[in-house]
Amino acid sequence: MNGESEILDVGREFRTVTSAQWLALVVRDEHCQAPGCDRPPSHRQAHHIVYWENYGPTDLENLQLLCWHHHRERHIDEAQARARNRDGTQCGESGPTSTAQEYRLAPEHGQTRVDTRIRT
Repeated sequence: MNGESEILDVGREFRTVTSAQWLALVVRDEHCQAPGCDRPPSHRQAHHIVYWENYGPTDLENLQLLCWHHHRERHIDEAQARARNRDGTQCGESGPTSTAQEYRLAPEHGQTRVDTRIRT
């Protein structure tokens, strides 16, 4: 290697990836890392495997390339996993069986949404 060294692990100092990290991710991952997806470089984003909000570092080891669709899907899945029914049960578990029930996303802030999924 003839060029200057670049820092690829910045820990918690920065949330967004550096230019050097982005180039290293593209070389290492080549395409979206979701199974079966090979979307081109223009559709990729850097994703924290351990989310930044959960104290995940912005280090190359904790990053992966995902296309916009799969990046969004990962975060939606995480939000749904945290969502709870009004009675405290996890959404999708036994509990109220109404086809339109409320569940709390952030009980400490009193935010609610209506779950219109049909339960059997």
